[in-house]
Amino acid sequence: MRFIKLVTLFTLLMFAANCFVFNSIRTVGYGKTIDKLKPSFGSADSLVLGLFSAGSLVSIPVTGLVGVVAIASAKRLGRPAIILGILICVLTAGSYSLWKKYGGMPAPGKEGPQPVTRQAH
Repeated sequence: MRFIKLVTLFTLLMFAANCFVFNSIRTVGYGKTIDKLKPSFGSADSLVLGLFSAGSLVSIPVTGLVGVVAIASAKRLGRPAIILGILICVLTAGSYSLWKKYGGMPAPGKEGPQPVTRQAH
């Protein structure tokens, strides 16, 4: 049960961090978000943002799986396990939707960004 509580806390923190980072990227763009990280991380700002993004993307399926296991083991662990499992699944779904909308995952049927070409005047 301690592990489920720990994963719930991790999922909550990761969801809050995803909200903060992706909102910053959505409002000011990638370049300005990296510039915001420069005072804290110096020249490793791009690396920190990349590691955060990769860690977030990897943690989404892992925490979702833990949530499903918590729900499945609710008969043995009791009602708190099912409540925490559902909370983990909801926060994981929220993180996935943030990634899908703002993190660069293309929607089905869309081609992605079009290249910018210079027009002759």
